[in-house]
Order: sequence, then C-alpha cells, then structure tokens
Amino acid sequence: MDLTYAWIGYVFGEDMAQDIADRSEYVRNTDAGDDGGFAARWGAV
Repeated sequence: MDLTYAWIGYVFGEDMAQDIADRSEYVRNTDAGDDGGFAARWGAV
C-alpha cells in the first residue's frame, strides 16, 4: 500500500497522496527504515 501512495505522491503530489490515504483511513509509513517490527519478528535483523 505504501508504494502505491508513494507513486501517487510522485505523480500527483504529496498532498493528493495524503488526502487519498486520509479518506481511506490509512496511516502511511513514509520512513523506509521503519518496517514496523516485522524484520525482528521474522529474524531478519
């Protein structure tokens, strides 16, 4: 999902991407270094 919003932000602007995410009640993760803890969960770190 975040990649889709990143593409929308690149093509149409960050304001549009954030507006669509807000209307979808989706919280974007724009920090590529933040994996939400999944790397540790699956032993990748």
